[in-house]
This record gives sequence, structure tokens and C-alpha cells, in this order.
Amino acid sequence: MKEDRHHHHSTSLTDESNIQIFNDNTPLLPITGFPQMVQDLIKSCQDIYRTPRDYWANSAIAAVALGIGNKLRLVGKYENIPTFWAVNVGGVSSGKTEPQSFMLKPFRTMDNKAFAIYEAEFAEYKRLIRQYKKGQPNEPEIPLWYQFIVKDATPEALSVICKINKRGIIFDRDELFGWISDFNRYNKSGEQSTFLSTWMGLSYVINRKGGEPLNIPEPNINVLGGIQPDLLPKLAMDDRGENGFVARMCFAYPDGDEKQPYNDAMVPKQLYNEWEQLIIDLVNLPEVYKIKLSPEALTIYETWYNNNVNIINGETSQHLKGVFGKLDIISLRLVIVFHGMKMILGGDASETVSAKTMMAALSVTEYYRKTAIKVYIRMGMDSKQITKNNAIIWSVENLDRQKTEIAEFFGTSRSQIERLIKK
Repeated sequence: MKEDRHHHHSTSLTDESNIQIFNDNTPLLPITGFPQMVQDLIKSCQDIYRTPRDYWANSAIAAVALGIGNKLRLVGKYENIPTFWAVNVGGVSSGKTEPQSFMLKPFRTMDNKAFAIYEAEFAEYKRLIRQYKKGQPNEPEIPLWYQFIVKDATPEALSVICKINKRGIIFDRDELFGWISDFNRYNKSGEQSTFLSTWMGLSYVINRKGGEPLNIPEPNINVLGGIQPDLLPKLAMDDRGENGFVARMCFAYPDGDEKQPYNDAMVPKQLYNEWEQLIIDLVNLPEVYKIKLSPEALTIYETWYNNNVNIINGETSQHLKGVFGKLDIISLRLVIVFHGMKMILGGDASETVSAKTMMAALSVTEYYRKTAIKVYIRMGMDSKQITKNNAIIWSVENLDRQKTEIAEFFGTSRSQIERLIKK
């Protein structure tokens, strides 16, 4: 099995070291910062389902974030809750779906139980409302279904779901592009810009024709889905590559995603039960806990942050500038995820985040940087919108080849290369 490897390349596309980042193997998503039980579960699922570890780890992060909801807040210069858009990238038969389904199973169980109660209450409501005469006191209240998982919803329905469940919900889509394709299906409601806002925790407002307006002051809408590499160029369409939509996504994009032979083993029941209990305990957190970085963790974060600023300032791609600019928020949200797991599984009731937790979060953040570059390249290889000119310049400056030969390779002319270099 590949070992975790950490790369600290500059990511300016004209930098020689960055050409290497294109060809490097993608490291495994680091899991050493996860509690031992979660590590054991991820490895067990990887071995038994014979699907890439990264999908299991990424799905676990999204599930824990949903479990925490708005009950853990990292306070400091800014306040964060762990809203995640987690995306597993792989071919049709790469095994993206099982990790999503498995890690979210505790929430489906809770949703199903809540729906059974809702159905019984709704039947009773209909019986009472038939007997009720308008104007009488004690009008029967319509029951509500408190749900975590959403597959499909109109903007108005989504706002109602968020009003009922204020702690956090998740869009769970086997094929993520289906979720995006649904934008504006019902009306020109600007769903894309709405989701951009909700990722930042800004209010979700729906003005309903003929009804009362709905305002969710702090929506918490997570996303977990899969996408095929061939669809990545479409992911960047409709300004999503430029407006920060794609930049908000945390990609698991392993190198090897080929379908493996059948294995009839099963995940140990005890491991799943412990996972389910972790999720239940997170969901049942009785109040909002505010946590902050310890002085040591803050020092580590500041050093990383300043290095990230240097990377952003040296980057030539506006898309990657946007991606790297979101990593500082994503890293802090990962801190909440790791601290939340430690709270439940390690009995760590501390209000301060340790240096070790900060390092675990940053190691995963750097994985997301690497996969974001991989996604960016894949989007550009098909859409022909990026990297070609930078690759030409790098080739002229670093390869022992005639400009005519380089021009022929890239399908351009020597004079065009001369103009490019001069520019």
C-alpha cells in the first residue's frame, strides 16, 4: 500500500517545481489524525469493499461534520461551523457510492425512524383537523419531519427543511452533477448563488408568492456526492470555475480507482456499531460548545496561513487562487471535525484545540490542495482553457528543444511562441 506523502510545492504554473506536481502520484488522504476506531473502520472498509481509501475517509469527514452540525463552533478572528462540500472523483465502477451510503447510514436510520413517527402524527393530525371548527381554540398543529439527508428539494422546500433542522443537513447525491443540473429547474431562483452564500453561513431567504417569507439566519447545508472525471469540465461551466463554487469543494481523487474482484467479507458489526454510536453522540450534543485554538495550534496555523498567502500571491491561475484562498477556512472546519471526534471518542472535553489536532487538519488540507490541482488540470485538459501557454513557456525555458520542435508538439507556430515569450 502507498504511504502517505506530503508535498510542499509552490503552485505557480510557470514554476519548474509545479510541473512535477502534475506528474506526481496523488498521496493518500492522511488518516493518522483520526481517532483509532475511525482509522480501523476506514481501513476495514477499504479492504473489504476493495475501493479507494480516500473515498471512505472523505465520506467519514462529511458524515462527522453533519453529526456535529452547529453544536461545535471554532471562535477566534472568525467563527466557523463545519460545513463541507465533499466530492469523490472516480469512474463509473470505481466504488464511490458505497462509502457515501455506509458513512451516512446512521443518519438514514434516524431519518427513517423520525419519518415513521411523522406519518403516525400526520394521520392523527388529519383526524383531528376534520373535527376542528375554525375559530376554536387549540387548533391542531401540523407535524414536522426532522430530517438530515436530502436527495432532492425545490429551493422553497429546502428552506422549510432548514427551518425544521437548524443544526445541519446534507445533500446526498450519488452523481453530484445531477444536483448541479437541477439548479433553476423549478424557477430562475439563483440557487447557485444561494449555495455559495450558505457555504459561508449567510442567511437563506425565500420570498414566497402568496405566503410568508422564510429566513434561515445561519443555514448549515453540507454536500456529499460523486462525479466522474469526464464530467469535471462541465463542473466548471456556468461560471462555477470562476465564482468560487468549485473552490469550495473538497475532492477525494485517488490515482487508482479500478474496480476490484469480489470479496465476500463483511465489515465487523462492532466497528459499525461504534461508528453509529459516534454519530448519535455527536447529534445528541446537548448545547453549543465554543472551542478555540491553543497558542501552539494558533502558531502552527499562522505559519501555514502565511505560507498559503505566498502560494496564492505566486499563482497565475485565478481559479487556483480562489481554491487556495478557501483552504484557510476549510482547514479550520477540519479542526472542528477532528476535535469533535476526540471529544466523543477520546473523552477530550477541552475547549482548546491542540497542536496535534491542528496538524492533522492541515495534513488533510494539503491533500485537498493536491486534488484540487488535479481536478483543475482535468477540467482544463478537456476544456482547453488553462495551462497550455504556461506549459509552453516552461518547455522553452527548461527543455533542451528547439522552439520549432516545441511549437509542433503543442500544435502552434514558432512565431506564436515568440509572441508568448515576449508578452
